[in-house]
Amino acid sequence: PPPRPRRHCSPSPPPAAAATSAEAAPEPPRGAALWLAAAKPPLYTVALVPLAVGFAAASAAAGPGAAAAATRAAFWRWLACSCAVIAWLNLSNDAWDAETSVDARKWESAVRLVGSRWKVHAAALACLACGGGGLALLCAGLGDWRVGAALACAVVCGHVYQAPPFRLSYKGLGEPLCFLAFGPLATPAFYLAGLHAAAPAAAAAAAVPPCVWAASALVGATTTAILFCSHFHQVEGDLAAGKLSPVARLGVGRASGVLTCGLAAHHALALAAA
Repeated sequence: PPPRPRRHCSPSPPPAAAATSAEAAPEPPRGAALWLAAAKPPLYTVALVPLAVGFAAASAAAGPGAAAAATRAAFWRWLACSCAVIAWLNLSNDAWDAETSVDARKWESAVRLVGSRWKVHAAALACLACGGGGLALLCAGLGDWRVGAALACAVVCGHVYQAPPFRLSYKGLGEPLCFLAFGPLATPAFYLAGLHAAAPAAAAAAAVPPCVWAASALVGATTTAILFCSHFHQVEGDLAAGKLSPVARLGVGRASGVLTCGLAAHHALALAAA
């Protein structure tokens, strides 16, 4: 009889390889965990920290006669408005990134969850109207143009960071904008706002002292480092979408060195300011 044909069977992967493959592609979060990841609660610390630093410095400058109750009430009003502006940044960033597909593998994208880029844009604009409008009313009540001008510039930095035709984050300029917005713009502005609440009579003619400028540099550097670190896990996606973040430009190895040097300079500045 003729010989029977031999079967060619592909070997099954060993258990170790299968386990490694499973670890390489973890399942995305589901349900409430996915929505919580999209909301990004830790992101709102970037609203809290400049405000807390500015108000703490203002209370120290005002001295024992500071109006503590008025300062606390003003703090919570400024914080609520600032958080609404950060919510606008978060939502609008997801909406604009949906146009470039840079978030194609981002399970917690607000656009992916809602299913409509325009609904996310509408929610973002509602947050900006509430937060920006609230900040404008608070600034008008102070009668100090410096606070309003600095915070308006910070909001503009957030817009040009992500929105077309600027999209400066795609050109590697997101980190300088982040440093400027949360450091030398927001922190001194909140210092002046806190001084108006703690010692209204002295606030109008008060200048921002050098220690507050130094603290604002530390706040800006910390926030910038957080943004810088967020690029490490998405280099491939950024390059595919044409987003030239600093990590994408430098490569992971050189970017790690830059981050290390930046953190060393941050701690050196903190010691010098102390």
